[in-house]
Order: sequence, then structure tokens, then C-alpha cells
Amino acid sequence: MPVVTEAQIEAARFKTFESAASFNRAVADFADSIGPTMLVPFHKKLHLQGLRGIVQKTPVDTGRARGNWQSSRDIEPVGELGIRSGGDAVSEGVTVTRTLAPYTVSYITNNLPYIEFLEAGGSDQTPAGMVSVTITELETQFP
Repeated sequence: MPVVTEAQIEAARFKTFESAASFNRAVADFADSIGPTMLVPFHKKLHLQGLRGIVQKTPVDTGRARGNWQSSRDIEPVGELGIRSGGDAVSEGVTVTRTLAPYTVSYITNNLPYIEFLEAGGSDQTPAGMVSVTITELETQFP
């Protein structure tokens, strides 16, 4: 596994934050254009596509990183999870999407201490990261 410096991790954090901020702006603009009737189905689709993309791109050694992706509604998850699979993470995301309603916020979070290392290219399996690549892929779906 390559060594990733603190500077690379900080750059990845900034890049992901900037990507997420611009992505959130694009999503908000798109949501305004589709109107309230389509907003919840759009939110559900976006959450699941994002989660699936991130989980699938998360490198696997023990599977702990994939299994620690957490979905929630309105309250950002804290802490790490025990042993579970990426499939469990996606199943949880499906359950969360069923609860989404107008004006709710959904979160996709991974609180493992080394997740930023992986996002910064710390694994040969995903040298470009998981979150930033998935955000870029999702952005192509919005005009």
C-alpha cells in the first residue's frame, strides 16, 4: 500500500469538500427546477445511487471500510460500526430512503479513522478516491 502524506489527505479532504459543496449547489438548482412533486423521488434516487457508487468504489482488504458506510435521515451518524458488509450498508441506505420526506436531509458517512487516507488515494484499488469520483459521476446527470 502506498504511503499517503498528511498533505495529500488534507488536499483530498478539501477536494472532496469542494466537490460536495458544488455538487450540493447543483442538486439544489436541479431540485428547484423539478418542483416539489418530484423532489422526494429524486432525493431517494440520488441517495441510493450515491451510496451504491461510494460503497462499490471503496477498496476491500477486510471489508471494514465498505461496511462502515452509514446512511441516515436528518442526523449525521457518529461512531464506527462492527463487522458488516458493503451489502449491509446499501441495505441500510434502502431503509433510509423509504423514510425520506419533503425537507428531510440524508447523510452518507463513514467514520473510520483511515477513510480519508483511502479517499486520498491510499489504496491502489482506488487511487482517485471513492466519494469524489462518485460525486463527479452523479454531476454528469444534472444539466
